[in-house]
Amino acid sequence: MYPILSATRGRSGIAVLARVDGRVRTWSLEPLRELVEFQTIFGGVLGRLAVATTPDRDMVAAAASWRGAVAGYDARSGERLWERRDFREIRHLAAASGGRHFTASFDRGPMQILDVHSGETIASVRGIRAVYAGSHAALAVVAYDGRVALGHLDPWRFRARLDLAGFGVLDAEFGSDVVLVSVVQDPDEGPSSVYQLSTDGAVMWRYESPPRWNVPWLGRDQRSGHWLGVEHDPEQSVEPGLIRWSDDGTVTSRHRLPGAADFAFVSEGRRLIATPGIVLDTATGDMVERFDAG
Repeated sequence: MYPILSATRGRSGIAVLARVDGRVRTWSLEPLRELVEFQTIFGGVLGRLAVATTPDRDMVAAAASWRGAVAGYDARSGERLWERRDFREIRHLAAASGGRHFTASFDRGPMQILDVHSGETIASVRGIRAVYAGSHAALAVVAYDGRVALGHLDPWRFRARLDLAGFGVLDAEFGSDVVLVSVVQDPDEGPSSVYQLSTDGAVMWRYESPPRWNVPWLGRDQRSGHWLGVEHDPEQSVEPGLIRWSDDGTVTSRHRLPGAADFAFVSEGRRLIATPGIVLDTATGDMVERFDAG
C-alpha cells in the first residue's frame, strides 16, 4: 500500500503516493491517469515528501531518514535530477514560491530555499523549523523557535508574528489577502484551532475543534471562495469529517469521510484525494473516482 500522499492544489497537477520503502507512484489529476512508478530515497516519514508544478516540468522532492539526503525527481518520468547528500537531520520539506522552490528545514541548522530544478541553495534562513507555503505567492507560514510567523520567501523577510493558541502548525492555506492556519494544542491545555488571519497577522475568526480532534489538512474551493478542512481524531476512533467554512468562518457543511492515512485537496479545492486511491467531491463528500494505489 502507498499510504503517504502529496499533491499540487491547482487546476491541474500531480498526485504522488509513496510507500515507506521509498517506492513512489505519480498520477496526473485531470484527467486522472497513472504516470510512472519509481524508486526514491524517501525514508517513509510524513512531512518529507513534496511536489511542485512549474511551466517546465513537475517535480518531486523526497528526503531519506533523519540523517539522510534530499533528492529531486521528474514526476512524469521518475528520473532523478539532483541529490543533496550534504543535508542531515531533515525535519520538513515543502514546495514554495509558486513551485519555483523547495524548502528544506532541519532540526539543527538554517532552513534552505532550493531551486526546484537543480537543488541548489538560493538562500538560507536561521531558526525556521517548518514552512507552509502558498501555491502561487511567496507568502508563507513558518514555525520557528516554538513560535509561528508570516513571512515572504522570495527573498526571505519577516512580516508578522502570530499569537496562536497551540504548540505546532498542522497546515496552512492561502487566499488573495487572507491566510488559514491550523494549529494543534495539547488536549489538557485547550482545543486545537483553525484561524483565518489577515496578511498582517490579525485574527479574523477562529474555529475550535472538539476535544482531542484537530484539522491536519486545509484547502480552498477557488470557485466558491469557501475554506475546506479535514478534521480527525488522532486516535482514529471515529471517522474523519470534511468541513466547509464561508469566508466569515460560518460552518456551511460537514460530511463524514472514509478512514485514510493521508489526504490532499486538489483541482482548486473541488476534489479531495484520500489514501489509498479514493477521489472525493468536496461539495458532497461522495466518491467520484478510484485509482489503484497498490
